[in-house]
Amino acid sequence: AYAASERWSDAAANLAAAAPLREMSADDWHALAYAHYRHGNAAESKSAVGHALALEPRHAPANALAATLSQADLVPAAFEQSR
Repeated sequence: AYAASERWSDAAANLAAAAPLREMSADDWHALAYAHYRHGNAAESKSAVGHALALEPRHAPANALAATLSQADLVPAAFEQSR
C-alpha cells in the first residue's frame, strides 16, 4: 500500500521490519531493494538486491535494478555536483 502511494520511506521501513520475521523470497527482497532505491538509499538497495540475486540469480527485476545501481556508481561526483 505504501509503494502504491509512493511513500517509499514507509514502504522500505515496513518491508525491512518484516524481513527477519519471515522467509523472504527473491520477489520480497526485490520489493525491499526497490523501495530503498526509490527512497534514495543506494547502500540498502544494493544489499537487498544482493539477497534477491543470491536466492535467484536470474531474477529479472533484481538484475535490472542491480544494473541501474551499478550505472549510478559510474557517474563521476563532479558531474553530480555540476547539475
